[in-house]
Amino acid sequence: MNTYLFIIIAASMLISCKDVKSKHSSDLHHKSDTVRHSLRGHETDSAKLETIKLLNSKASEYHLRVFSLDLDDSKGYLLDSLQYYHEKTLEIDSTNFVALTGLRDVYVMRKNAQKAVYYAKKIFINTPKGEYYANLEIYNIYENLYMKKEALISLQKGIKLISDHLKNSSVEDPELLSLLQLYIARNGKIDVAYAELEKLDKKFPNNKHILNTLKILKFVKFK
Repeated sequence: MNTYLFIIIAASMLISCKDVKSKHSSDLHHKSDTVRHSLRGHETDSAKLETIKLLNSKASEYHLRVFSLDLDDSKGYLLDSLQYYHEKTLEIDSTNFVALTGLRDVYVMRKNAQKAVYYAKKIFINTPKGEYYANLEIYNIYENLYMKKEALISLQKGIKLISDHLKNSSVEDPELLSLLQLYIARNGKIDVAYAELEKLDKKFPNNKHILNTLKILKFVKFK
């Protein structure tokens, strides 16, 4: 409720209820306190959002500078600054997507696989079906760091997780079916995955997950 409106309502109640003023005074104080707390909470949330916006903006500047430079000496300072702003964002909002993905990238560039994987997992904790996407993200980290054995293990985990779910489910899920083919393609079987996606496209026409995955594999297959 607007503070000014609350004051008008409270005043009118006091004027019209002089005979029962003592009875209602505690209720009025309670309502007034509730409104004040609500407004303070709104102001706090707005301030937090503004702070996060500013931190993300600063991080974005350093992110661009990091990826526009080839000099490792300069990147050290820039990575420190980038990491600082993302960590400050997470102190306010521990689920902030920009900060989590940013820190994942920072630790990939620092060649710290353990930390990169840690933040990659956090990205998907509150994401619908996130557990099925996480291993593909972890695969990408290991692949970028030339950790072939760990990358392969992540792919196999992802394939097994989705396959087991699809076996035990009575309903076909086009999103997971297409995601499974993306895992299979990453595992070196692009032609097999592409052919399966074409079948799925006929079975589930105009499904966005299938169509998007087909576009990705088509780009890789024919580039």
